[in-house]
Amino acid sequence: MIIKTGHFDNAGILEQKVSSATTENQEVNRYPSLKWGLVAFFGGIGFILIDQMGPGFSNQDHYRDFMHDSMLPFGIELVSISLGFIIYFLIVNFSKKK
Repeated sequence: MIIKTGHFDNAGILEQKVSSATTENQEVNRYPSLKWGLVAFFGGIGFILIDQMGPGFSNQDHYRDFMHDSMLPFGIELVSISLGFIIYFLIVNFSKKK
């Protein structure tokens, strides 16, 4: 339709928007290894924290029942993973400003 009406010069506008969107996506994903490395690292720290909480309780059966019925381990793990994403976000934002 654009070609038939003689406005084929304006069709280049669409190409510019697509290329700028591609550039923005590439800019966001500059450090994919860093992102997933931080998430895995902090996820591991979360598992270590969950594991280390066990010996602190005097009654091991109580601890097992508490951790089985509780959402605390999930909360610790999600907070740890979130910290990994937040640190990645801060690293990328501070590296853009330079």
